[in-house]
Amino acid sequence: MAINCAPQDELRVQAGRIAGNANLRDIRLTQSDVRLHFVPNPTASLSVELDISPEAEIAPAIGDSAGLLLVSCGFSVTISSDAEDVTDSVATLQSEFTAAFTHTLFDEASDEELEAFANTTGLFALYPYAREYISDCTRRLGLPTLVLDLFKP
Repeated sequence: MAINCAPQDELRVQAGRIAGNANLRDIRLTQSDVRLHFVPNPTASLSVELDISPEAEIAPAIGDSAGLLLVSCGFSVTISSDAEDVTDSVATLQSEFTAAFTHTLFDEASDEELEAFANTTGLFALYPYAREYISDCTRRLGLPTLVLDLFKP
């Protein structure tokens, strides 16, 4: 699932029932693949493409036990050289972060509610972690430290 392009106000309303019954418990890096394909010229101008794909899955609350809601966001970064004679990407970073929420929903959430929650609350919870991780990885690759802008839906 890609980021939903519906207006944020509409998404927040759709996500509201889940958000009002959920508490963030844990955030983890659940997947990572970082590759430097070649060392660019130190004076090369680099461009960045970022793709984010959030999704959610839920297990309902049963009895006195809280249910579990997992929001996973895949972050794909491609760093390319702007030089005309270079066609391969300089580096690629693929990562996935997962947020675990407990919730007290006793009836089933709709697919629309889950998608809206993943695209709002879930993504807002995970983006800062991915942003820091991507900055750290680019620095460790010997590239200029990539500082992604604040998340703006």
